Amino acid sequence: MAESKSLEFPELAAALRSRKVVDFLKFFGPGAIIASVTIGSGETVWASRSGAIFGYAMFWAFSLFCITKVVQVYSAARYMTLTGEHPMERWAQLPGPRGLFPIVVGAVMVVSFPFYLSSLPIMLGTISSWVLFDNPAAYPHLIALIFIAFLIVLTLKQSYGLLEKAQTTLVGLMLLVMLIATMAANPNWIAALMGAVIPTMPAYPEWVSRNPMFADRTLIVEMVAYMGVIGGGVQDYVGYVGMLREKAWGLIGKRVDGDEVISESAENLQLGKAWLKAPLIDTLVSFGSVLLFTAAFLILGAALLNPNQIVPSGMDLYNHQVVFLTGLHESSGVKVFLAGLYKLGVFFAIFGTVYGAYELYVRTAHESIRAITPKWRDLELTNVRKWTLTYTAVTGSALVLYAWWTATQDPNGVGWNPISIMTIPLHITGVFLAGPWCFAMIYIDRKFVPSALQMNWFLVALNVVSGLAFTYFGGLAVYEDILGLMK
Repeated sequence: MAESKSLEFPELAAALRSRKVVDFLKFFGPGAIIASVTIGSGETVWASRSGAIFGYAMFWAFSLFCITKVVQVYSAARYMTLTGEHPMERWAQLPGPRGLFPIVVGAVMVVSFPFYLSSLPIMLGTISSWVLFDNPAAYPHLIALIFIAFLIVLTLKQSYGLLEKAQTTLVGLMLLVMLIATMAANPNWIAALMGAVIPTMPAYPEWVSRNPMFADRTLIVEMVAYMGVIGGGVQDYVGYVGMLREKAWGLIGKRVDGDEVISESAENLQLGKAWLKAPLIDTLVSFGSVLLFTAAFLILGAALLNPNQIVPSGMDLYNHQVVFLTGLHESSGVKVFLAGLYKLGVFFAIFGTVYGAYELYVRTAHESIRAITPKWRDLELTNVRKWTLTYTAVTGSALVLYAWWTATQDPNGVGWNPISIMTIPLHITGVFLAGPWCFAMIYIDRKFVPSALQMNWFLVALNVVSGLAFTYFGGLAVYEDILGLMK
């Protein structure tokens, strides 16, 4: 029997040996794509919606959910940096039939793709209709179909480097604008701070309960949607970890046949630990950006929408929030300029979300398929890209057309709107599947990582707590979803 090859970590990147923040930020790359993909739909809609409904009372939930997502994502990125393997590859070896876990997770995610890639283009369509026709419900579905076709072609032609640079720029510009708006709104900072750290379970205000769109939407369904949307879900994270192949941190790209053993020499183990700075920087900057966006939009929603009893819902997902910037100045001329700036900023935020989502889901599909059997381990990304984009284009467009038809049947012209389209898959892929993810990460870490490089007790404990929270709240929300569908 041939002796297993011993793997050595490569020389540490010069930027990781630096003590300069600017050098550390060079490792913010794949995380920018995750941030941009989730910020457009998550923070611009759901965070401001939470502030509009509950004021600052649900701020703590977003803060807590963000921490659990950091644990989930960093644990996976950490594993791939140390071993060179995507976690999905080892999850195929969990107890039970080989490949069962990645098959189930992959199948659920692939089924969810069309829901996200129909609701997100419709969101982009509502903004475009608002910008072009001053009416979010003018032609959102038609414009969504046009954007689906355009972004499919763009995703086929683009390079990863272009995507990463574009998304990093979009995140930075939007973050700057919204932080300025938050400061200028002069919110109740004490109330915001208390809301961020003190858990409460508020009820719907009476004026929200009167809204027909909340007639069958329980508090737990609404709250778990927040949990699923902030920072993304499993459908995003599998692709995110797959994108680390482009960065070649640690042992990524160094494995050949999967049977190599990591050298446990003291020098090599120390080098492996040093490489962990790369995924840690990327994850923390990514979710730090997400949390800042969340805080900005939630605070603005609480300060400016809640007092006026306005909730982003139906097709009116972004137009009410224009006050976030127009409230900065009394001059009518300046208000017009700021309104245009807000429209432009939100358009590019959502465009960045949809733009990044197609490539992210291609990577998710690729990692899911290649983990099922060793025969598909060398499956080319190019082939998966063609099939995934074709599938999402056809099914996503079909759901957009169905939503369009329901809007024509609805007296209010709303029909099956982006919020309702996205809610159920958010509960499953954004929350419920994240529980097994955390437990599976502990298993493969203990089984396939040298003891000196394994997660410490604190990170293991965080995975256990996060996994239990994801499983409980996700299961509860899915149960209530099923009850709602049976009515």
